[in-house]
Amino acid sequence: MSETNQSITAENLAPPPLGCHVCSKIVQVLNTPFSEESRAVLGKVHDILAHECGHTNWIRHIKYMDDEVSHYERRVLRLYKPAERRNVRLCVYFLGDDGVYTETNTLPFELVLRPDIPNHKGTARILDREWIDFDLIKDWVSRCFQEHGAQCDRSHIQGIRPFYPQWLIDVDRGCVVACPEGAPRFVTLSYTWGRTTHFRTTRTNMDQVRVAGSLLYDSISTQIPQTTHNAIQLTKALGLAWLWVDSLCVVQDDEASFSHQLRNMHRIYATSTLTIIAKDGQDAGYGLRGLRGISAPRSIEQLVVPLAEGETVIMMKPEHKFRAPNTFNYEQRMWTFQEEVFAKRRLTFRDGRVGWQCNCTNWYEHQPYHSEADSLEAKQGYGTSVCGRLHKWTPSLFGLNHIIYFFNRRNLGFDEDVYNAFSGLQMYLNQIFPSGLVMGHPELFFEISLCWGARGNLRRRKVSGAYSGNPARDRLPSWSWMGWQGEISFPQDQEFGSIHAEFGEGFTRAVTKWHALPMADSTTKHPIESMWHQYRKGMPHTVPAGLLREEFKPPLEWAPEPFLSDNRFHPRYMPKELPAHMYIHESKEEQPYSSQWYPVPFGDFNLASEDEKLDSHREFQFLQCLTTRAYLHGSPEKANYFRLGSNTFIQDKNGNRVGGLRVHHEDDRNFLANGPMIELIAVAKGWTTELERCEELEQRELAPKADIREPSQEEEEEYAEHFSEAMKRENSRKFPWKEQWEREKSMKQDCYYVLWIDWERGVAYRRGSGFVIADKWEELAELDEVEVTLG
Repeated sequence: MSETNQSITAENLAPPPLGCHVCSKIVQVLNTPFSEESRAVLGKVHDILAHECGHTNWIRHIKYMDDEVSHYERRVLRLYKPAERRNVRLCVYFLGDDGVYTETNTLPFELVLRPDIPNHKGTARILDREWIDFDLIKDWVSRCFQEHGAQCDRSHIQGIRPFYPQWLIDVDRGCVVACPEGAPRFVTLSYTWGRTTHFRTTRTNMDQVRVAGSLLYDSISTQIPQTTHNAIQLTKALGLAWLWVDSLCVVQDDEASFSHQLRNMHRIYATSTLTIIAKDGQDAGYGLRGLRGISAPRSIEQLVVPLAEGETVIMMKPEHKFRAPNTFNYEQRMWTFQEEVFAKRRLTFRDGRVGWQCNCTNWYEHQPYHSEADSLEAKQGYGTSVCGRLHKWTPSLFGLNHIIYFFNRRNLGFDEDVYNAFSGLQMYLNQIFPSGLVMGHPELFFEISLCWGARGNLRRRKVSGAYSGNPARDRLPSWSWMGWQGEISFPQDQEFGSIHAEFGEGFTRAVTKWHALPMADSTTKHPIESMWHQYRKGMPHTVPAGLLREEFKPPLEWAPEPFLSDNRFHPRYMPKELPAHMYIHESKEEQPYSSQWYPVPFGDFNLASEDEKLDSHREFQFLQCLTTRAYLHGSPEKANYFRLGSNTFIQDKNGNRVGGLRVHHEDDRNFLANGPMIELIAVAKGWTTELERCEELEQRELAPKADIREPSQEEEEEYAEHFSEAMKRENSRKFPWKEQWEREKSMKQDCYYVLWIDWERGVAYRRGSGFVIADKWEELAELDEVEVTLG
């Protein structure tokens, strides 16, 4: 690789002197064993910048995660290498506008490997600016196939049965062929279409795409976008025979086949041997750049800094962290979400660089093989962190919450496609949650899931001008998160598990029975099998197969430091009444929600339904129930302390606070500031700490403030020196557990969880969710129940 083709972007770097003490400390920390943590003080920034060395301009202009650091040159600069990490960050402490000392860090950097030095500790290499080392990609494929074998041949997500698509691309013959018998090893392509108008297979042109060479040479080839062309050539260069691309291998106007493959899209990606993921560019015309002889050259950004004694550090610039989100970026597109999650091997093109993720390891182009780091990072990979939280033995809203949060913030070209874009995930989730999901809501926890809240402003989804279906069956109900685009969160029910949240909430019983309807006036009604409250109050001897019941013995002491206490039993996050037992999976694996306070049965992956008629109720978009109703008032007060964004208080007619409301948009909160009468319906009963916590925080804000003055340099240095130790001492203090739990219990007020609704032509539509303190609801609600049809 020529020196001129290396992307060395640090300008005006002075030649590093021999024996620079700053460089020596940086290299010393970078040489720390992978499993160990290391910290070091480099000195005051002003003194460091006085050196004529390669590090000087780098440190002067380096960016920190928190904007600009005030009085940067007088700060004390530190190095930090976390345990089980290859990289190091620079960090400084500074006084924020709120008078609180803050630590801020740079992006991570690594030591460049020097192969000429035996046992050199470098963990990175400088990349060619234009071309990927294709031999490295081939080595990744070969190593995974030969060394990992069966571990990576099965999906990292449990219970996914193989599914072979109807059509595949034969990359040698350059045409679409029927999927061969005998479980062929095929590759899938995950990419974003964007706004490009490109060729798609239809019933009319099906015979054409089956002609040998049609995808490579004739008129069809010129209509196929670069990303698809490059994927065909890449698959062939890797020695693999078959490729699946949605636009070519799914007949777009064959409704029966299209629907069947759409429902099983997650299984196609989980079954494929390898998924090529194209994250760069905003459409399919961008291509898989950097593959010599296959695609156009790439252009990557890497900061290379020479240090003393011939050492070098490199910082890869992850442009996706700094660029503004775009509707057509891969990670902003909803269709690509499940493709990446369910893929078992991923060859990812991102920011001009390429990486490999599988069940056993993560490899990156700029990093040589490192057995400890590779295997650890694989456990923390994308698919594991998203779907890995949903284990068949722990159906929970906590795990589902993680999926919906990342899925629903993404964009669609047509809002009415949200159900289809989620259908593969929902089919998988139907196997985890007993009774499955209706419009993305698990029947098992139905009332709780209806109380989802916005984490910021949401946008109401509406059908596009291209929609030709029944407006009353657009699958965009107001009561479901599917009807809204943006970040949402299900309640964090601490009666089910010890979920760590700023404010506590728990659900204890349902107050109504729900039915799902295909139309508002339909006589066809599907009873929602919401069973959480029955399992919660079930007989102590009732334990589902696969769970173990253990007696719960409260700890004697508790410390804030998580490593000094069992975090599952944090006093603040316990149920309101002490449980007699806890339930864990018989495997006793340490997984999210492998323990819970009441038993729920596991889903059965052997009973997965593929009968669309049997599952038709899952897209019913109307709900019906009999429940209690109250007319209360909005509030001019903004409740900025609540768990989620855009919140306000609920008041009675005398202006007394009686509850809180989470609305969908800031405009709704502004509307409620005028104190209008609003209609609320009860969904479930439980408890909350939100009002008590709000009053506590308000009192704290009203307390006299200490003067915030700019500290002297000596004070700041002393604080920075002792900050970590002081925090460790504070967090290691131990308290009697029972006393702390009693104190937390006193904050938990019984309440009714409610929905704010408006009516239109006899159908109610959701505008927000919240709670009303129980005794106030029972005092102010109407005596007679009302029938509500939610649309």
